[in-house]
Amino acid sequence: MPARPPRSCKDLLPRRACARRRVPRMATAIETIAQWAAGTPPITSPAARQKAARGIVDTVAVMLAGSAEPAAIKALTALRACSGPVTAFPDARLAAPFAALVNGTAAHAMDFDDGENVGFTHVSAVLVPALLALGEERHASGAASIDAYIVGVEAIVRVGEWIGVGHYGRGWHSTSTVAALGAAAACARLIGLDAVATGRAISIAASMAGGFRSQFGTMVKPLHAGFGAKSGVLAAILAEAGIDGSNEALDGRFGFDTLMADKPKRTFAEAVQLGAPLWLEDFCPSAKRFAACGSTHGALDAILELKAEHAFSLADVAAFETMLPDISYSTLIATPPANEMEARFSLEHCAAVAIDKGALALADFAPHVLTRPDYLAFRDRVTIHPYDGTNAYRDGVYWTRTEITLRDGRVLATEVTDKRGSSRNPLSDQDLADKFRMCAGHSFDLRGTDAILARLFAIDAVPDIAGLLSDIRSAIVLRMTPPVPWHPSA
Repeated sequence: MPARPPRSCKDLLPRRACARRRVPRMATAIETIAQWAAGTPPITSPAARQKAARGIVDTVAVMLAGSAEPAAIKALTALRACSGPVTAFPDARLAAPFAALVNGTAAHAMDFDDGENVGFTHVSAVLVPALLALGEERHASGAASIDAYIVGVEAIVRVGEWIGVGHYGRGWHSTSTVAALGAAAACARLIGLDAVATGRAISIAASMAGGFRSQFGTMVKPLHAGFGAKSGVLAAILAEAGIDGSNEALDGRFGFDTLMADKPKRTFAEAVQLGAPLWLEDFCPSAKRFAACGSTHGALDAILELKAEHAFSLADVAAFETMLPDISYSTLIATPPANEMEARFSLEHCAAVAIDKGALALADFAPHVLTRPDYLAFRDRVTIHPYDGTNAYRDGVYWTRTEITLRDGRVLATEVTDKRGSSRNPLSDQDLADKFRMCAGHSFDLRGTDAILARLFAIDAVPDIAGLLSDIRSAIVLRMTPPVPWHPSA
């Protein structure tokens, strides 16, 4: 009897399964972002461009001050051998990716840089160092840099909107993950990459994304901003050289959204609309009036408001209670701070200083301040209540309720719906100018500070970023003096 011929796969499968079905392929998240970032016309929105310029002013300010912080100094020391044509503050020149790393670390070193609560990133501490580094190397204009910044912000907040709070909630530091993706899109925009190459840049950046919130309170946290900035620059120039990557790196089977977040229920294209309208037209990153974790700011605003209305001292306070979103609560350090970095995440320390002095200055994180007996004793009177902040963040509203019970029986209470510096309660141009002057004079002198400040506010008209950065670097006079206190307008 002749042997039965082997059956084909077709014989083993139901007839319906063998039929080839043509299903239209949806654009991936990377393709959607890349097509928009490369294809959208030059952005002319006056509101978005003005907010971008303010973000650059604020970031250069904190970059200058932060360049004298230990994390930035050590990063620069480690990377001085990576020489190149690009400014690394205060006094070095490095290859563009490493200048972005050093300056990004400096910008975030004091936790004085801005942030946004959609992607939970320190958006400008990543974008500005990346764009200034690549812009200086390529002699980009200020107008092109602002355009690229807007593109980067849009990419960051829309990715954050899509993947949701679960990414940050899992313990990822979005500043070196989500913001790195936006930095790649921004840098690709700055150097004129087409949609295909821009997609490659975002894909490359996705493979460099990383950083854990367990590093908060250490020097690695500011390095995260540096890593994000470096990733953006490096991804763009690698893509420009022809390195390719998967367009499914964000939303494929083994994509960012599956491995690093709670898998979104909708595709990127279904969940968000890029540029319709631009996020910066309606909102802005929150600029800081205190050099401390943003989770402390609502309570600090409340303290200053209550002190302005009522006369009381730290010794008068019997109990201090505050309510804030659970995700904000999770960023705080509950134990007594062992160093300056931890103190910036200690609401107990920041509140004690603010109640005692009616302000919170850079000098208030010095080692001798952390060990003051009255500040340490105050910790026992502090209670922090977290609440479910899902809706607060989804709706773009950050609220904190603070109650201070005095020993005479009075209970002082207030609710801060929008902290100072946020989209609905922004710092004024004068506040930003004062902050810039303070930062510029924190650890060195900056000759011609007002002239440099004016050029930064008008960066849209600067013909060559390289000339501006060269002038800033040349104006720095290194010195060793106590920091200048700064208190923003009430």
